[in-house]
Amino acid sequence: MVPYLEKAIEDFNDAILINSQIPQFYLNSAICLNSLNMHDEAKAILNIGLKVNPNDVEIFNSLIHTLLILK
Repeated sequence: MVPYLEKAIEDFNDAILINSQIPQFYLNSAICLNSLNMHDEAKAILNIGLKVNPNDVEIFNSLIHTLLILK
């Protein structure tokens, strides 16, 4: 894995623990996960992000992108 992406994922997970109501944390974590080809994990966190804000277009688009990769 790429160390700076691993660190970023850890940081976003910490941010989610501090405030789980900020959808951008989930999106940014998923972007890093997708960059590491961890698409199942990205899909899972994006689904959580959509529960936080079902109207978040960026998360929705990222989820579609991730699902297409998994297909």
